[in-house]
Amino acid sequence: MFQEGASGHHLQLCVTTLNTATLNRFQRLSYELHLGHCEGWRLYAERLMDELGYFADPVRRLGMPAGGQQLRAARVVLGIGLHLRLPIPAGTGFHEGERWTPQLGREFLTEHCGLSLAGFVEFEIDRYLGRAG
Repeated sequence: MFQEGASGHHLQLCVTTLNTATLNRFQRLSYELHLGHCEGWRLYAERLMDELGYFADPVRRLGMPAGGQQLRAARVVLGIGLHLRLPIPAGTGFHEGERWTPQLGREFLTEHCGLSLAGFVEFEIDRYLGRAG
């Protein structure tokens, strides 16, 4: 609820759509092309609601499983690493010094996010490569 509705994407999309002063029509209506902004709002909304005490009841935490947060963190690492062709830092225990490639991204998602569905892993890698941010 908090990440998709109020205060998450619902608020983010409304604010973006109404921002005629600094965004053109394409920018205002194509939120999927700006995933860094879109997913950033999602994370912000979850953290904000937690800080405001809305997750004091453990049942409310069911909507934000650790696996989802882990996958979103992996998206940040892979998105930046793949687009900038960065080397994997020393001390990670994962192909240290090698530059990120789609194949290493697939392996990373499988090993560190528990993703085993090949189609989903392929979709995620294509998503990062096709939508910067």
